Amino acid sequence: MPNWDYNKLVIKGSKEQIKKIRTKLFNKDDKFTFTALIPEDLDDPKYRVIDKGSGVQTEDLRPDGTAFNWYNFHLDKWGCKWDASDSDFKETATEIVVTFSTPWGPPDEWFKVLRRTFSGLDIEMATLDEGETDYWHNCKHENIGDFTGKLFVDAVKDALGKDATKFDTEKVAEKYRYEGYYHLETEDLLDKSTWHYTITDFDLLTEIAAEFPKKKTKK
Repeated sequence: MPNWDYNKLVIKGSKEQIKKIRTKLFNKDDKFTFTALIPEDLDDPKYRVIDKGSGVQTEDLRPDGTAFNWYNFHLDKWGCKWDASDSDFKETATEIVVTFSTPWGPPDEWFKVLRRTFSGLDIEMATLDEGETDYWHNCKHENIGDFTGKLFVDAVKDALGKDATKFDTEKVAEKYRYEGYYHLETEDLLDKSTWHYTITDFDLLTEIAAEFPKKKTKK
């Protein structure tokens, strides 16, 4: 049995943008699948192998003795061993929210391609590892949360300590959102009342804070 990662993907955009990205999220049966964006390439010579061991799709064996190494393909192209499972989704004309599971890690490689392909949309993803309380991200600005709301601003204030009063912490939080790394501990990925952010790059935070000194009010 693998350790499962529980993922939440949120996409926001115009009606036209949502309609377009939808074709790269779901198959013709409306099932969420990584293959909609990155289909398995059985002809890629990099993944044609002679070895019939673990991770080789032997039913694809060809006259030249090669078979498709799905295991390496999935890790390289998707970032996890298998396709999404236990998926569910909700959508409006301007937003899609998908929850799904992946084994032993999030589909970080797939997610990077999704963001690059649809760079004009607001795309964020969260991952919670089974048995853990850590809520984490693999790349900058690749998780989801109330970044500039009270939770995240409070985390910035906590990290700055007594010096927090010297800076415009809302602006600091907004910039750190895009450039910094942070942790979110939670008992329930979907319940914000259990979330607690921790800033993990204090040096970068202080550099950003220096850019936003709090303006002195005139007496």
